[in-house]
Amino acid sequence: KNFNTVSLIAVLEHLEKPNELLKAFNKSQAKYLYLALPLFSLGIFLENNFTNVFPRQLSGGHTHLYTEVFDSDCDAVIERAQAVGVKQFYLPAIDLTYYPQMLDLEKRYPQQIQLMMGLHPTHVKKDFSTVLAEIELLFEQRTFAAVGEIGIDLYRERKFLNEQKIVFEKQINIALHYNLQIVI
Repeated sequence: KNFNTVSLIAVLEHLEKPNELLKAFNKSQAKYLYLALPLFSLGIFLENNFTNVFPRQLSGGHTHLYTEVFDSDCDAVIERAQAVGVKQFYLPAIDLTYYPQMLDLEKRYPQQIQLMMGLHPTHVKKDFSTVLAEIELLFEQRTFAAVGEIGIDLYRERKFLNEQKIVFEKQINIALHYNLQIVI
């Protein structure tokens, strides 16, 4: 048939033989190939077809492995995650009470654990200034992967909503100052 455009809406990782599709297009009379696909789909396509150029690593983007919930099996959780390909664990702070446990995990798994620092909105109280000053001092003393976990919590507690807004803005400014991402 005579046509000059092939239009394809697809999820590339579902194609069993994407190279066959490209070969068929090259043999056709078409001059244009229009592909509409999600960016993730393109990433999977590149990863599957160019493994030496586009490697993917899984990471735990947000995990509180330092809390009491994981006291009995934290190492086993990390080992199981590594067994299925998780390379990094990003630990957002809740408040400063858990900081020693976060440091301990970072010391035990220096290549895998990435610490964040921040004051979680549910832990913002009337006297937030002291805690926030300590957090700012920690940023002066060491590098963190991000500022987090921060934000505004309207689900659990509204009592300190005005304080949460002030703390959120101050922590955004910390992130801007140190050129870090924030985790909300």
